[in-house]
Amino acid sequence: MKIAIGDPNATVVRRAREKGRVPLPSKRVRNAGGKLETLYVLDVNAETLSADLHEAFRRNVARARRVNRAAFKAQGIAAE
Repeated sequence: MKIAIGDPNATVVRRAREKGRVPLPSKRVRNAGGKLETLYVLDVNAETLSADLHEAFRRNVARARRVNRAAFKAQGIAAE
């Protein structure tokens, strides 16, 4: 995913991808039901916004897959 803000003709400087997880500031808050949830806090003015968005998306997808896998396993349905 690429997000362009500002001049479309600006020179893009690409950083080498760092190995491992990108640290994301997060907050633990309670939802309306009282359960704890993690909110990832992104700085829209940061140079690493694209990498931060990608990491937040990756973590959300991983969580959704874990929840779905557990739900299907509890029902006795084999996941492919």
